[in-house]
Amino acid sequence: MAKEVKVTPEQLIAVYQNQRALLDSIRQQTQTMQAYLQEVVMASDALKEISESSEKNRVLFSVGAGMFIDVQLLDNNNVKSDIGGGAFKEVSIKKAMNMLDDRAEEIKKALKKLSLQEKKAIASLKQIEEALAKFQQSLQQESVNKGVS
Repeated sequence: MAKEVKVTPEQLIAVYQNQRALLDSIRQQTQTMQAYLQEVVMASDALKEISESSEKNRVLFSVGAGMFIDVQLLDNNNVKSDIGGGAFKEVSIKKAMNMLDDRAEEIKKALKKLSLQEKKAIASLKQIEEALAKFQQSLQQESVNKGVS
């Protein structure tokens, strides 16, 4: 048998605010992960183009803020991969692309988890809203009943 728990409107509002903050956090994390996924996909696409070009080929390289420089490609088989702490390791473009594919899959899994968390938070918010609406209706009914008495 289910145990009935009495909750005050103030407690419901506090839980609602917590769930709302959680939902906002989940959505912010989702946006961050989507931006990171886009960056990974763009890097993978760039590596594919580099691997298919010939050495000594000239390419435009983005330095940020819409600025590009013309550079000559010296090696279309290897790239430098950041291993942390300002250190880099040379890896083949094929291996780098595999690393990026793995990262993309991890990000997609994380996005699926975030999507489930978002759905749960939304469902929880709806339940709280319904409970608050019922409480408000009961207060209105009590007010009407007092006015009739």
